[in-house]
This record gives sequence, structure tokens and C-alpha cells, in this order.
Amino acid sequence: MSPPTILTPVYTGLRLPAITLANESTEGVHQPSQNAHLRRCPVAKPKTTRKKAVYTPPAKAQTVKVSPRWLAPTMVVAWIIGILWIAVYYVAPSTPFIGPLGNWNLLIGFVFIIFGVVLSTRWR
Repeated sequence: MSPPTILTPVYTGLRLPAITLANESTEGVHQPSQNAHLRRCPVAKPKTTRKKAVYTPPAKAQTVKVSPRWLAPTMVVAWIIGILWIAVYYVAPSTPFIGPLGNWNLLIGFVFIIFGVVLSTRWR
């Protein structure tokens, strides 16, 4: 039987020669296995599980929404009335129905135009 050897640290995968002194005892000395230089350092594993599942909404049936038949004509008529109201006020401010309202005619014309824009948001 050969004398016990003391293993030295491993650098870059190469083993350094073991040194044993004649009067030293090797009892209680940890001797790693032959493949000690192939061991890897422990690395934290990434978390692969989520605490909560990601919400996926239920699939809805693709139904095509159709606008009512009256929506588009009403929208266009509201725009035309608003533009004509303002134009008539500027061209003929003394007309019988428009004249007494004064500058309120601008508000009336813009209300019709805005009403047409609001209806256009409902159009599909």
C-alpha cells in the first residue's frame, strides 16, 4: 500500500502534485473524489412558476354590429343644418327668424354640428 497523499487545490482544471511530509498524518483530512475539478459552483435557478396565472379573457363570438338605418342620414342632415344655419346668419343676418337671435345663431349652428359628430361615433 502506498502512503496517503494530500490533495491540493485545483486551478484551471489541472491537478497540482500532492505533497506529503513523512511525519504528517492524513487522518481526518477530506479527500475529494477524482473528478473534483469537474464540479460546478451552485447557481440559483430562475423561477419558472408564477404565483398567479395570467388572466386570459374568454373568447367572444365575433358578431358584426350594424348601425341603425336612421343613423347615417341623421348625422349628415345635422351637419348640413348646422353649416347652413351659420352660413345664413353671416349672409343675411336680418332674416325674420334668425335676426332676433343675434349671436346665439352661432351656438345653434355649432350644436347641430356637434350633434352630428356625436352620432358619427355610434356609426359602425
